[in-house]
Order: sequence, then C-alpha cells, then structure tokens
Amino acid sequence: MSPFLTEWQGAKSFATFAENIGLSLEDKEMLVSVGSFTLDLEARVGAEVGVELQAIRDCRIRPELAAYLGVKPFERALERDVWLVSEGARLIYARSVIPHSCTDRDLLTLLSSGDRPIGRILGDEGIDFSKDSMEFAVIDGQGQALEFGLEPTERYIARRYRLFKRSSEGWIINASVTEVFTPSLISATPKARESN
Repeated sequence: MSPFLTEWQGAKSFATFAENIGLSLEDKEMLVSVGSFTLDLEARVGAEVGVELQAIRDCRIRPELAAYLGVKPFERALERDVWLVSEGARLIYARSVIPHSCTDRDLLTLLSSGDRPIGRILGDEGIDFSKDSMEFAVIDGQGQALEFGLEPTERYIARRYRLFKRSSEGWIINASVTEVFTPSLISATPKARESN
C-alpha cells in the first residue's frame, strides 16, 4: 500500500493543492523556497538546524526516479536519510538520492559523512545550486508515523525537487531530495468546506 494519499503535484497545480489542504501563506512560501532551505528553516524556527542521521547507503536508482533525475535506471547512487532537527525537535525527514555519475567525487565524500544538512555543505563549499522539478504530495500519517518515529497524525505534507549544479567541466551535483514535514512545522489539515 502506498503511503501517498495524493499523487505528486507539479508547480502548476500548487495553488490548488495548497488551497485544498489549507496551507498558510508562510507555509506556502516555505514549500516553494528555491534557495538554501537550511537558512530559511533556521529563520523560521529562530535557531540553528542540524541533522540526526538515520542511514547512508549505496543504492541503485529506481527507473521512475532515474527518469526524474535524467539518468540511467539502476545507476549507483548515495542514498542519505536524515532528520533536520533544531533544539532537539525533529522538523523534516529528508531522503536524498545522489547519483555517483553526476556528483563531484570530493563533494560525494562530504555528503557521505551525514554530519550537516546538504544546503549547509554546499554553502560551506561555495557551491551555488538550483532547484527544479518541484512537486508536492500528501502522505498518510497514520501509516507512516511509526517509520518516522512520530506520533500518528492524519497526514504529512511532502515535497520533492531536483537539486543541481553544473559547471563547464560537468556535473557538480544532481540529486533528488524528498522532504516530509512534521505537523509542528507545516500542518496538512484539509480546509473545511463552507456550507451555503
């Protein structure tokens, strides 16, 4: 059974998606952030954001994700699962899939450590990056709460995007990042329908 209650929704349908789940203006702005999300998150919570490492492993890229990234299916990749945390509170569960074939080797070593958020690593290395192919979905909170180590909730909101940087010499990074937001940060409570 899929944990997704909705299919991934692209940027064109974001306004309707956000309206249907009752997102505040602040939540909408956070979800469509294209800069350093670590800095945006720190501004929102008013404290430093770090990581709580869940897993780092080599994997083979599934065909659907390979198409999303524009790479060949079953290429080797680094898969990195972390919680973004602040002052002991878990805020966002993040899974990054980073193909070996289009990531700088030294950067891949830094990303393998799992000791800092990806945005902070890239910032510290002076790597300006871009995000595209941003998509949003709602996840079944009852079924997924245990996996994330959280209290069950009705639903979570998730977003996925491609984070990349390419130079004249080739790729520096090309990664898929999927983030699941805790309700304490962004609540995915559906908006009540008005009665006539």
